[in-house]
Amino acid sequence: MLEQTPDDDVAAIHSRIIALEKLIDNSQKELDGLRTDYESLLNDHESLLEKYKQISVNNPQETLELLNI
Repeated sequence: MLEQTPDDDVAAIHSRIIALEKLIDNSQKELDGLRTDYESLLNDHESLLEKYKQISVNNPQETLELLNI
C-alpha cells in the first residue's frame, strides 16, 4: 500500500473543494430557476385576482355562476 504524502492530502482537499463549488453553483442555478417560477406564479395569481375583482364588481351574477353558487 502506498503511503499518502502531504501533497496527496492537499490534492484530495482541493478536489473536494472543487466538487463543493460545483455543487453550490448547481444549487444556486436551481434556486434561481425556482425563484423565477415562483415570481411567474405570483404574477399569474395577481393577474387572476385582479380579473376576479373586475368580474365581481362589474357582474356579480357572473361571479356567482363562476363560483358555482
